[in-house]
Amino acid sequence: MSDVKFPVFRKYSNDKSFFKIESDYKFTERQLIGDKYTEFKIEATQYPEMLMIMELISLGQSHIQASSAIEFESIADSRKSI
Repeated sequence: MSDVKFPVFRKYSNDKSFFKIESDYKFTERQLIGDKYTEFKIEATQYPEMLMIMELISLGQSHIQASSAIEFESIADSRKSI
């Protein structure tokens, strides 16, 4: 995947989870819960995590959609963190 230009932004089609993929092994997920959000920073050390990143980058499943930096950042701008 070395030809990918990072960061890459993705979201789930239900608009509840947004991802900023920073490398083949690192991403941040912002999950919406009501009018708040929670943030997870993941450094993939196990194969399932690495596979998830590959799926996100490649839009490998129908519920994964392209997103943008503006959409990702707007979550923190408009909501409070849990």
